[in-house]
Amino acid sequence: MTPSATTTDRFLTKQGRSPQTFVLAGALRGTVAARTVTAAMLGFVAVSGCQRADRPPVPPLVSLFATADAVEEADNGTVQVALHLDSPTAAGVTVRLKFAGTATRGGDYSATFKILDGKAAIVDKAPPGDGGPELALLPFFFGVTEDAVVLVVSALNAPPDGQPAPLVAEWSTDIVFAADVHLFGTEEIPANDDPFDFFFGGVHEFVLPLERLEPKRGYFVRVYLGNVPPNPDAHEPAETVFVEGFSTNADGGVRTRCQAPSRTPGAVGRDPLFAEQWHLVNDAQTAFSNRPGTVGAELRMRGAIGAGVKLAVIDTWLEICHPDLAANAAAGGSFNFAHETTPGALSSDPFNYSVLGDHGTSVAGVGAAAANNGFGGRGVAPDVTLVGFDVVAAMAEDPDAALFCSLGGSDSNPDSAGVDIFNMSYGSELPGENASEDFVRLIKMGTTDLRSGRGALYVKAAGNEFEPCHRPHPINREIGCIASNADPDQNLPYLIAVGAFNADDVKSSYSSAGANLWVVGPGGEDGFERPAIITTNQAGVKT
Repeated sequence: MTPSATTTDRFLTKQGRSPQTFVLAGALRGTVAARTVTAAMLGFVAVSGCQRADRPPVPPLVSLFATADAVEEADNGTVQVALHLDSPTAAGVTVRLKFAGTATRGGDYSATFKILDGKAAIVDKAPPGDGGPELALLPFFFGVTEDAVVLVVSALNAPPDGQPAPLVAEWSTDIVFAADVHLFGTEEIPANDDPFDFFFGGVHEFVLPLERLEPKRGYFVRVYLGNVPPNPDAHEPAETVFVEGFSTNADGGVRTRCQAPSRTPGAVGRDPLFAEQWHLVNDAQTAFSNRPGTVGAELRMRGAIGAGVKLAVIDTWLEICHPDLAANAAAGGSFNFAHETTPGALSSDPFNYSVLGDHGTSVAGVGAAAANNGFGGRGVAPDVTLVGFDVVAAMAEDPDAALFCSLGGSDSNPDSAGVDIFNMSYGSELPGENASEDFVRLIKMGTTDLRSGRGALYVKAAGNEFEPCHRPHPINREIGCIASNADPDQNLPYLIAVGAFNADDVKSSYSSAGANLWVVGPGGEDGFERPAIITTNQAGVKT
């Protein structure tokens, strides 16, 4: 037999998406799972790409690498070929295999091709540098007992070098922890990038005994992961720091009841901060920010209204003894849903023992701060009667029952059936879901039966999710990131959804958009570059 050269062409076509793993790093790069090719003889390989028929084919840059240069006829060997693409493709890829070699004349030869799929594709389309934090801290709980302060956090440590990270708990009398810093707990967090462990497995509790503290003083506690924060600031959130604060009473326990501070009012008949309340009268004042507003972007409200109307703030807590709120707070009308689990707390006093600010107290000041009393500013309706229900305090136990009791479904403990206007500055993000049937029936009843059959008003904030988007699309510039009606409760016709405008008379940058909005009201901006709303905060809190 005389040997002679032969050449054989075969085509392998794999339709659909090839298993690939891609990571964005300036440009998409990736590898396709290995294919195994069995042949009697293998020399060299050529590749072409399949593209859409409506445009000239532009194949991805593809290269094949064999694990052997040649296969002997007698071996009937297997050669594994690795296929590499420099860019992804959703279309089918046609691979043309061209092999050559020598064979015995008259022999019977065949080539067998076998394609093995790899693992399913995992595609990361996140922008560069958005692969998730290496260190992250999730606050779970800040609470008090008869003899201690308790902080619970979850910690994630996913460093590229696989090194453990310290988790440290400290207390101080200095809000920025520049002095008088004391340790009360430390743990070592091993490297682990499993998100399940972050939320459920990496939970850590730190307990600060009150016997280490003095009576009638203010204290701050923090937990941080990794290095000591270089510029700690209790009012600036950070992914690796959790800061809280509280004060002790004369007995050395944590203060859990509202105690009226000693304040000397200013001139009778005026409110010292009214001149900066652009939302009531806008004279292009700065409201202590870096930029003035626009004249006329206001509510045009100078008079005292609200007499005979009861306003309920459904929110976090409410400081009913605040110098600018106490005159309008209904005696015994508010309710603390956490009073049974908070040592020393009263059911009629929704006091926030954290001293780093209180959303409910600030919301109450916008609507109900007293006028012409020589303190602070004034509310939109400074003669209104004010009550507060801290539903957020009940979210961990029975939120449905707390909402029912707060929104008109109870005539005692608390009495919400006598409320005229319910303000709800909170929300959720559950796109695609509907409001619960019980909630719909409750709100429908309130708008029909309360106020002696005239119906109460339910006013709800549109939301703060217009920006920033995690992965923005050009349309987000117009409609925002998450629509107001992503909160299923805000799709109901019984609620008045309210958006926000700023001191320049345009939409506030954060205010959620949506087809469910009825009206807009003043909301302002961050208070640093552009004016925010001037309102009440916790008495004595440094801001």
